[in-house]
Amino acid sequence: MSGVRRVGLRMLRWAWVLPLVPALALDLANAGSTAEIWASGLTACGLGLVAAVSAVCLTLKLRPVARFSSPLISATMVVATAVLTAVAAVAPLLTNIFGFVSLGLMYTIVVLVGVRLAHANNSRELFLAALVGASGVGMLAAVPGDGLLLASLLLTATVISAALGLLVREQRRGVERARRAAVQDERREMAHELHDTVAHEVTGILVLARATRATGGAGALNAAESAALPLIEAAAQRALDQVRELVETLRTVDEDDEDFMPAAGGSERVPAVTGEAQLRDLIDAYSTTTDARVVVEVSSVELSTPGWLALQRVCAEALTNIRRHAADATEVRIRLDETDGGVLLAVADNGSSGTGLGGGTGSGLIGARERVQLLGGSFESGRTPQRWWSVSARLPVSASLQLRKESR
Repeated sequence: MSGVRRVGLRMLRWAWVLPLVPALALDLANAGSTAEIWASGLTACGLGLVAAVSAVCLTLKLRPVARFSSPLISATMVVATAVLTAVAAVAPLLTNIFGFVSLGLMYTIVVLVGVRLAHANNSRELFLAALVGASGVGMLAAVPGDGLLLASLLLTATVISAALGLLVREQRRGVERARRAAVQDERREMAHELHDTVAHEVTGILVLARATRATGGAGALNAAESAALPLIEAAAQRALDQVRELVETLRTVDEDDEDFMPAAGGSERVPAVTGEAQLRDLIDAYSTTTDARVVVEVSSVELSTPGWLALQRVCAEALTNIRRHAADATEVRIRLDETDGGVLLAVADNGSSGTGLGGGTGSGLIGARERVQLLGGSFESGRTPQRWWSVSARLPVSASLQLRKESR
């Protein structure tokens, strides 16, 4: 049933072509009635018709022109339609020959006005739609005799088409507003879940670690266990900072959005501290708990807070996987540097046994990949030609987790 519906929708998108066929037949008949009529606007009308049909197809993204569809090309076709229609109106005045009125062009202009208004994202596109409609009315108004009557009829049809287009545009905007509201509600719900469950549990771990270290474990801890307490405390603090940053990110809404409404009772949060220092702390915590040689090449780079969080996530996941699956690794290389207008983080190890602490579901790398891709970066993992296992992430310098503002 869904397949039949899709076919029906595709056919409906082409339904506007049906009235165009008889209109073109009448145009061909009228064009052959006078040998000199080409000089009075026939050429301009023909080119304008091609431009108008192309503009409709580009706006609706109809095949086979869909792959060429872009705001610039579509706007160019609309402007070309208006210019050529104006030329067709002026040509009879310059040649003193009765002008050629293309029914196909007039009909397509009416369709184009409605389609462009339905898909208009800004005031410029609204203006272009009005311009092409005015050019068609002006062309008919220049026709001697019944020109004003024809122009009034076209104006009426254009106004009706414009009204329908604006109605469809408002419905589309309403659907988009509802989608954004649903996404924002889901983000707030996720933020509440993170704050009320994960953050509270991590805070409990942090408090217990600090309390145990402060009391010395009541003398019940050996040297190794006592040495592990600061590491547990540091790891819990990093996890808590990242959870708080994620909560802040999920609660963030686009304040430039015309539909933005701040959450009632919301308070401004201070983002978690993150950056190169926190990444080095993560690497140092790993270095002190492994027998492998850790080679660190971390350069100073500029990244947004979400970008640093993504790299910390990638690094933490890579180092955790080394513990789980590369117990025989004797060397681990960690490199952070600028490259090709962005930032590259690479973590590689020479382990090959596949043994270690074990565990894991594989979702960690998937989550790291999704976070990097969300920032417009790329993520790779696998064996290098030298048989090292490598995990790398490339991020643009402007990496940000803020939602991209969609055109309205």
